[in-house]
Amino acid sequence: MRKALDDYARSVDPGHEQIEERRRAMQDSIETRFFEADSDGDGTLDRQEATEKLPQIARHFSSVDSNQDNLISLGELVEAQARILERRKAAEAALEQEKQQKTLEAEAAAAPKPKNKQATNSSKKKSL
Repeated sequence: MRKALDDYARSVDPGHEQIEERRRAMQDSIETRFFEADSDGDGTLDRQEATEKLPQIARHFSSVDSNQDNLISLGELVEAQARILERRKAAEAALEQEKQQKTLEAEAAAAPKPKNKQATNSSKKKSL
């Protein structure tokens, strides 16, 4: 399924222009929201600013604040977003692999078993 989707995406958007456009839009959105939340204009978000304007970030403040200076820079926010995307991709890949494994196991269980020729031959010999 994933291969089919990748093939379709490549046929529709061979240069991945739409994907790149979405990435730029997401980056612009992060920057816009960051600077709107930066009420004192110092280029960082403290816990209060994050709580007031970006509650989702505030809930994960400590993990976003990678250098533990109690301030979130735009770079830290972008890095956190990238980590989230990577974890999501890894989780999706793991689920897909598990699904494929279950499909293979189900196919193997449903496949007809080959008959043992030796057992058939020896039973024929006994009946003669």
